[in-house]
Amino acid sequence: MKNAIQLLQNYLDVIQDPHAAAALFAEDGVLELPYLQTLGLPHRVQGREQIQAFIAGLLKKVPDFRFRNIQFLIDTPTQAFAEYSVEASVPATGQIYKQTYAGRLVAEKGQIALLRESMDTLAAQRAFTDGHISTAGDHDKTQPTEIVVSAYYRVHPEDRQTFINAVKPEMQAAQRLPGCVFYAFSQDLVNPDAFHLSEGWADSEAYERHEHSATFLQALSTVVKEVRILHREGVRYDVAKQHIDDPRGKVTA
Repeated sequence: MKNAIQLLQNYLDVIQDPHAAAALFAEDGVLELPYLQTLGLPHRVQGREQIQAFIAGLLKKVPDFRFRNIQFLIDTPTQAFAEYSVEASVPATGQIYKQTYAGRLVAEKGQIALLRESMDTLAAQRAFTDGHISTAGDHDKTQPTEIVVSAYYRVHPEDRQTFINAVKPEMQAAQRLPGCVFYAFSQDLVNPDAFHLSEGWADSEAYERHEHSATFLQALSTVVKEVRILHREGVRYDVAKQHIDDPRGKVTA
């Protein structure tokens, strides 16, 4: 019967074979990468079938994904902890995915009951988004953008702060998602009860990922249940061609 450190070593060795890696887990075993939740990505899979699909999806994006520089730090019969790294090309972006993982494995009856890994989400975001990371204060709208959304909300004055409290953390989380070019709520300069939303996504996959993210669904639930929306309009545009617009050239010296 394999102990924890043997199981972790085996997992790291066979990561290029999703079926073999998943087979090391118990039938109800769990693979967790909690920090992925901040990017709106799946962060917990359970059962061999889901684990195999998760690893296969990763290898599709990073074909040369392999663990290197393995350093075991905790070794007991039922628990192991190690640090290990990856440095591989991401063909879709041309970036290098350079990452260090810290993994804790819990073993039961010679199988993996839980493997929980921490990681640097900033490094992941850079690798999978052409090195571009949007921030609240510095958008780059010249980035290739396939999906643009423009929305308008007018809320009841008594619900204004509730609306702000709901959408602000969601806005900040959306800006960190892979494929987010820009995402911003702004309060109208004339009517403080009116808000404008402008969002741009690299492609439909990034847009859908946001629409199913936990932070978006939480904000949506709060707004629907607790905010009186007096007027709302929202339009999604599928961008065929981008033009850089800068009207400053119309001003004469």
